[in-house]
Amino acid sequence: MSSCDKAKDVGRLLQGVLNSKQTLAVLDHAKSCEQCRDLMTAGARIVTGSHEEEVIVPEAHRCSPVTHPRASVSRSGLTNEEAVNWIRRKRAKTGSRRLLVFGVLILAALFLPRVLRPSGRRHPQSVEDLFTVLSLSEGRPVLLSPVGDMSGRPMAIAVRLPAGNERFRLRVLTEGRVVFESEIRMNDAGATFDRLTLDGDKGEITAVDVLAPFPPRDALALDEGVEYFSQVVLPNGQRSAPRGFRLL
Repeated sequence: MSSCDKAKDVGRLLQGVLNSKQTLAVLDHAKSCEQCRDLMTAGARIVTGSHEEEVIVPEAHRCSPVTHPRASVSRSGLTNEEAVNWIRRKRAKTGSRRLLVFGVLILAALFLPRVLRPSGRRHPQSVEDLFTVLSLSEGRPVLLSPVGDMSGRPMAIAVRLPAGNERFRLRVLTEGRVVFESEIRMNDAGATFDRLTLDGDKGEITAVDVLAPFPPRDALALDEGVEYFSQVVLPNGQRSAPRGFRLL
């Protein structure tokens, strides 16, 4: 009898080195290949603790009651067929876990580069970030600081402008009236205008990240406990939402 090309795969199956897909292919092949089926049966005897001299009674000779051969029962109490099915299910579960791990690794490979980008690329992390992206996509500036209660006088203002803007006006209001207004330009001392890329709903948004000194005391006196509002106005008339701050 010529040797079957799949016989080596049966040996690999018994060694436990095949994945779930390969295991199922070998088991399906053994149904129609007597040589591979005999190899698998011999291997099953070793795994299940049965003896080679014990022969299963053929179907045609089972007219009278017979005792089921001990060779078909494993130490675990499973028949040969049940043992093979158990191995098959075990391999399938192992293959599923491998696929799950590979899937996680693929997702990590796809998304980690989007998270671990240079500081010039930022993604919405909070409601304020989403508001910033929405405002910039509509061409409106966003004032980020000063905001809220403060233990001391603000040192700087932080603003984000739509792309292409190199100047803006800063207004400070209290009780509905403007108490300070001044223009801030890209070339002003202490001011930095940096290009910034954000992720928006319809793709990337290019913006200008601005950090500039807060107006000095002699230009703007602030009283403790009084609520002030800052606002940014662009040359085209677009305005940011007023943001309140207060000295404690």
